[in-house]
Amino acid sequence: MKKFKKIYGVLILALSIACQPETIEKEIDVEDLPTFEDYYNLLVQEADADIIIQSFTGLGSQEDPRNNFINAYFTDKSSAPIVKVGGVQLYPNGNSLESSDTDVIEAMYGTNVSIEVQDPVARTQIIQTELYIPELLTIANQIERLKVGDVIEWNGDGANVNGLILRFEYASLFQTSQAIAEQYPDDIIDGVIVPDGGSVIITQEMLHLLPVGATINITIARGNIELLPVSGGEVYKVGGVTSIAASATVMQ
Repeated sequence: MKKFKKIYGVLILALSIACQPETIEKEIDVEDLPTFEDYYNLLVQEADADIIIQSFTGLGSQEDPRNNFINAYFTDKSSAPIVKVGGVQLYPNGNSLESSDTDVIEAMYGTNVSIEVQDPVARTQIIQTELYIPELLTIANQIERLKVGDVIEWNGDGANVNGLILRFEYASLFQTSQAIAEQYPDDIIDGVIVPDGGSVIITQEMLHLLPVGATINITIARGNIELLPVSGGEVYKVGGVTSIAASATVMQ
């Protein structure tokens, strides 16, 4: 079994804490941002339903159509609720409800999106909420090598109070250097959350766990996810995420 040097690494889907940002632009201090522990806690938080708007792509594929979809998964499979996200009704696909109308979903980013869930029989409202989904993420520069002092630039979103996450993942299995793989056999996940201002300078603190010369995967993402209590003691996890993945070599 592989060990992680930081157990609170997060998955791409868990990219914000349960708070609703204001839609007014304001300067966000680092101290006001969630921590990696916040993200991890949200990731492992059990929910009776997950309703997530998602958009992801690779750094070199930003000009191509993105993978945009909405997925709604309910632990209770006895009857599928009626789910509408931004006015778009989701339809069954396997064990979940989905929509993959790329253009409509892409237009939801940077707006307040309504999420409605209705009982399929009584047609009564189970939840009805609205939350801000940050603007679709775009990275301005290529990231093939990563070292202290490098700058990563993106389209900042002043209305996103949850910040932007940089997630770094090292996997010994995917190293081209056998020496590095043998010296660092344990997988490493680390990262940082920064204000969504449009640029960040890479610091030693961000890279200190990562082996020099190693190939790492980088996920850059932002989003907003809320945990909503519903009747009967259930909890629904709802929100949206936009992310871009890249690979880079860690340099001295």
